[in-house]
Amino acid sequence: MSGARPYRIRPGRRAALIAAYAGPSAFPAAPAASDGPRAALRDIVEDVDGATARRYAAADSTGRGRDAAKIIQDTSGDYLAVYHTLLSDGRFHAALATSSDLMNWTFTTDFGAGSSQPTIKQVSNGGYLVAWEQDPSNHIAVHYFPNRSSLKAGTAARTLQAPRTLSSCAEGTPNIYSVRLAPDIDHSVIELGGHYYSDCKVDRQMRATLTDFTSWKAAKQQEVDNALLHWGVR
Repeated sequence: MSGARPYRIRPGRRAALIAAYAGPSAFPAAPAASDGPRAALRDIVEDVDGATARRYAAADSTGRGRDAAKIIQDTSGDYLAVYHTLLSDGRFHAALATSSDLMNWTFTTDFGAGSSQPTIKQVSNGGYLVAWEQDPSNHIAVHYFPNRSSLKAGTAARTLQAPRTLSSCAEGTPNIYSVRLAPDIDHSVIELGGHYYSDCKVDRQMRATLTDFTSWKAAKQQEVDNALLHWGVR
């Protein structure tokens, strides 16, 4: 927002001022600006019968279940999905599949044992960034693929095994907020989110910055946690 900087009143004083000048019913609670779009999106997602197409127990061309799938449409127009499956070795394997219709998925590559909760983002230079939770010593792994061919082959040009700094037990479930190249991946700023296992008891929110694909700094997102805790989410 532009203009003069708002004057801040401490919460206790603000409540007193409202009670003194306005009375308890003068300012009815206004809906959040996002309530309308959120409700519209919820209606679309919940209207399964109204979908153009639908598929339950979705699997790729090899029969692998596509748990925790993240889907993007890249500049080629095709769809790419990353997901994980618990295989017969007793470990999760993240994988990549491609599709032209969102219904039929062709398995492309396995990212290896111990990889789970993957996420994917296409970068402005045509490359791809894939991050996942890697075990043992559960942590976030970030991989850069310079083009579609290297992605489909599972051959990363850059890889970072992020250090755990917020939990001695686990950090993972990554998402990618943004990637800024200046001008390439070795001179970049990547913003990610994820979870850390607080006190080895419960997941909490984190945010991390990866600079030049070498420097990793993570911080707790306590304001996000507090918003969820306020509504009884534990």
